[in-house]
Amino acid sequence: LYEEGEEPWRSIPAYLASQKKDWGKGTMPHLLPEHLRGIREFALHTGTEIPEGGVGLALGFGDLPQEMEQMAETFHLAHVHGVEWVNTKEEPRIEKAAKYLASRGHSPERFHLHHASIYDLRNALRDSSVDLVYGVRVGRWIGGESEAFPREVVRVLAPGGIAYILG
Repeated sequence: LYEEGEEPWRSIPAYLASQKKDWGKGTMPHLLPEHLRGIREFALHTGTEIPEGGVGLALGFGDLPQEMEQMAETFHLAHVHGVEWVNTKEEPRIEKAAKYLASRGHSPERFHLHHASIYDLRNALRDSSVDLVYGVRVGRWIGGESEAFPREVVRVLAPGGIAYILG
């Protein structure tokens, strides 16, 4: 944890780029490579390694799971879990994501989709089981449960892992 007032992420290119963009509606595949580069730079700067063959977690992948796909490619992850808490008949995000991944030739053994609450991931993930947690634009879902969300992220994060949560 950083001391109050210490904000080293403010100099990471992905953070700087994210502050200049109009987020708009939906996912942001145009910013994803910058975010992943920023994570890589942070890891190099701090001497942290995301192990090849490790496990990733994408929080709130929305309509399409590009984040999961690009995380796996960038960090050579063996497994990527995607957690989406919005999944209704009108907005079947889990089903859309499964179809998208299958159409790209991805195996459900590598890409795991979960319909779960951002406040309680126990049914989806074990303690200390994830090397990289990635979440962008998840702040609006935290609401009054602001303490439960970081507690769950820390619970699933493996020792030495990286959590990249923006917005």
